[in-house]
Amino acid sequence: MFLPQDKDLIKELNLQHLPEERQARQLQTFYETLHTKLSMAIEDALSDEQLLEFEKISDVGDDVAAKQWLEHAIPHYDKLLAAETEAFKTEIKKNAAAYRSIINEQ
Repeated sequence: MFLPQDKDLIKELNLQHLPEERQARQLQTFYETLHTKLSMAIEDALSDEQLLEFEKISDVGDDVAAKQWLEHAIPHYDKLLAAETEAFKTEIKKNAAAYRSIINEQ
C-alpha cells in the first residue's frame, strides 16, 4: 500500500504503468538514492566541527533532535532538502528513457 505522496511521486516519475511490486522497488531505490544525495548535501553545508557534532547527535538515534539541530545549524535546511529533491526528480525525468530501459530489464 502506497502513501498518498508515494502515489503522487509514482505519477510524477511516470511509473504508474509498472506492476505495484516494481513501483515499490523503484520508490525504495528512489528514496535510498535521495537519502544519499541529501546526506552529501548536508555534509557539504556543515563545517568539519559541525559534522562531528552532528554525528554525535545522530549516534544517539533521536531523529527529532537531529533534525532540530540541522535546522539550527543550516539556516536554509528546508530549502536545501527541497532543492536537492527537485534536482533529483528532474534528473530522473530528464533521463526517463534510460531509466525505463533499466527498469524493464529488472
